[in-house]
Amino acid sequence: MPFFKEIAHFLRSHPAFFYSLAILYGLWGALRLEPPLLISLSLFLCPLFLNRKGPKHFIYAWISLLAFVFLVSKFLIVIPDFKGDDRILGSALFEISEVKTSSGKKVYFGNLKKFIDQEGTLVAKNIPGSFFSFEKTKNLKPGSLIEFAGFLKKHPKVKHQIQLENLKGIELKVIKENFSLEPLREELKKSLASWIKNKLTSIKAASFVSGMAIGEFKEEELTFSFGRFGLQHILAISGFHFSLISLFLLALLKTASPSRYRLPALAFLLTFYFFFLGMSPSIVRAFCMVLLSIFASISGRQSNSINALGLALTACLIIDPFSLFSLGFIFSFAITFSLLIFTPFFESLLIKIFTERKKTEFLASSFKEKVGLSLLGFMRKSLSLSLGVNVVALPLTLALIGSFPLFGTLFNLYFPVLISFSLIFFLFLSLLSLLTPFSWNFLFYINGLFIDWLLSLSLSMPKAFDFVLKMPLNGEIAVFLLTLIFLIGIPNFNSRKNKTHESLIF
Repeated sequence: MPFFKEIAHFLRSHPAFFYSLAILYGLWGALRLEPPLLISLSLFLCPLFLNRKGPKHFIYAWISLLAFVFLVSKFLIVIPDFKGDDRILGSALFEISEVKTSSGKKVYFGNLKKFIDQEGTLVAKNIPGSFFSFEKTKNLKPGSLIEFAGFLKKHPKVKHQIQLENLKGIELKVIKENFSLEPLREELKKSLASWIKNKLTSIKAASFVSGMAIGEFKEEELTFSFGRFGLQHILAISGFHFSLISLFLLALLKTASPSRYRLPALAFLLTFYFFFLGMSPSIVRAFCMVLLSIFASISGRQSNSINALGLALTACLIIDPFSLFSLGFIFSFAITFSLLIFTPFFESLLIKIFTERKKTEFLASSFKEKVGLSLLGFMRKSLSLSLGVNVVALPLTLALIGSFPLFGTLFNLYFPVLISFSLIFFLFLSLLSLLTPFSWNFLFYINGLFIDWLLSLSLSMPKAFDFVLKMPLNGEIAVFLLTLIFLIGIPNFNSRKNKTHESLIF
């Protein structure tokens, strides 16, 4: 059937993405073999096997990779089986990756290298965990490899994490102090946040801009308000942020370096920014996709966003296999794929409403017509982008959160664009203040007022605008719908990709 043939053709044309799914399914099965996995995998494989005319060797290679990842993951990772017990007594080998403060106590996050119970059985291996501070832990830092006796417990909120509890009177032993970027990263983030707050007199604007810069938002009111209207994706470091930074840096490099050094210099600066931010799933995805696009330009090749997404997916799972179950991972990769697959489809539909002009016609029109056509083009592209995202964001949000803000589509039409202008202007002013003897405080003040006004649109919006769709979706139903939506979207993506036409504008 043509439908099955189109799906098989798409996957063969994007091998990096295709085989990254084998890694995802193999790891998912090793960590948590559950009905949603079997539903999604069955739906995914059906079109491939039902396409009788196509070659099957790439399918067998895909299944072999899935099986290999499954077996290796089972060997490297051991999930504890509590068997009804609340906790297990034994000895732990734990590597600290991050230290946070909660309710006056230090909380140590990291990787549980291994946990051996009293009988000498390996109960857990290479899983994320945490423990609260106890006696003689004041000098523990990120990178410390420690050993102590204690209890292994289920995490009360996070299914794939565990907690450790040290036995009172039992000292821990520091085995090794490994190098970690975390202390330096925290100092740099504090310094940058402090500098931004000195430039922006508005507390809300300073909090928002510093959060955008360092990738951390501590204002609960801001996070809640953005979530009311589906704008929380702006608060997570993603392709939106890397695109802004890339455009600004590239414009700067064009005036300060020869053309042959611009892209390598841009890649270096973005890599520095990546290590400065940390390695959350959305950051890894955005960085990998931008970096691959830069490398494609350097080598004179055309970048492939679908394959780049697949490579980013593989990198993210290698860095942190358990990120597979985090909300950041699920939303970042699912919505990015939805954007790539469905946005062109919705744009082609909207062209019938907002008529698209050929480049020659656009150039021959009057100034007023050009402005009108540009606005129509902006509306069409913004709406198609919003629809392309929400076709997957809707069922995904209902499944993971239980409700969906209906006004989110409207707010996403203009808010990201307006906030982009203010952030780029802030970057420009920051550069001027560093390179010139002037402080530019007045322009910083004006920009802060504009950011304040934008934030007030969401922070001060009456509750009457809180139109929310509440329809919690069962996990199995959500996975079935999402897999089916993606499979249906693939043939449309292929047909649009193969079309050739005259260069169009707006």
